[in-house]
Amino acid sequence: DREIGLFDSVYSIISSFGFPSDLMDITGRGGIGYKNSIKHLYENIQVFFDGTDDMGVHVRVSGSAIQYALQCFLDMYKVDSSFGYCYEIDDTSMPFILSQYMSKVLSVGHFTRIDVAIDDLGIKYFSVSEMHKYFDEELVSGKFRNWDVNKGSKLDGQLRGYTVYAGSRESDVYLRIYDKMLEQNMNIPWVRWEFEIKHAKADVFARQVINNNNFGELAFGLLNEYMRVIVRTSTRKTRCKTLDKWVDFSSCDVLFIYSTL
Repeated sequence: DREIGLFDSVYSIISSFGFPSDLMDITGRGGIGYKNSIKHLYENIQVFFDGTDDMGVHVRVSGSAIQYALQCFLDMYKVDSSFGYCYEIDDTSMPFILSQYMSKVLSVGHFTRIDVAIDDLGIKYFSVSEMHKYFDEELVSGKFRNWDVNKGSKLDGQLRGYTVYAGSRESDVYLRIYDKMLEQNMNIPWVRWEFEIKHAKADVFARQVINNNNFGELAFGLLNEYMRVIVRTSTRKTRCKTLDKWVDFSSCDVLFIYSTL
């Protein structure tokens, strides 16, 4: 009876976000402290359940599945009319649907982690090696107190990865700046700036998204809150002039922004 009750509760949560239950399969495997999980057959969406009484249910949606998840949520408002299918809401844009999705999450639970990425395709601004140099020469000012670098391994003499890390994995905000071209073995110059937003900060960021549908503005706002590249015009970093190139980058509105929930 307890098992049936658990399944009913989990499938109720799944359906409340528009996920088709016939595409969600029980794995019989748990994780992150849960004994069981349900996984989407095609998308990278997994629901963990059957933990301790205070753990509730944990829903993980990867970046590659965000568009699908939002579309499922939007389709909950789809109705059949005499003019064909239409939506019961006026605004069907993805930024608005994302804000509604986040509002729904906060109405029944909270966020444990939100990943936000800024993609610089073509590397119009900073390469990873440039950022490595700025950190190394102490030309980065902000809230991050430590940084690290990993150049990965070399196979056949070729570098296979290059990442600069800022902050601590245990902190509320952690940043990775990495060469996506090397990671994906592509021929397109590509740097990704990827934030991990965790704990209470994740809920704070979600509420900001709900109140401001401009996700890109919020992503760069977070970036500017935590760091900037400077020109040494003072012995104190906080008083130094911001590098012009950083001003251009951090106020840019043409880079790609994506999120993982």
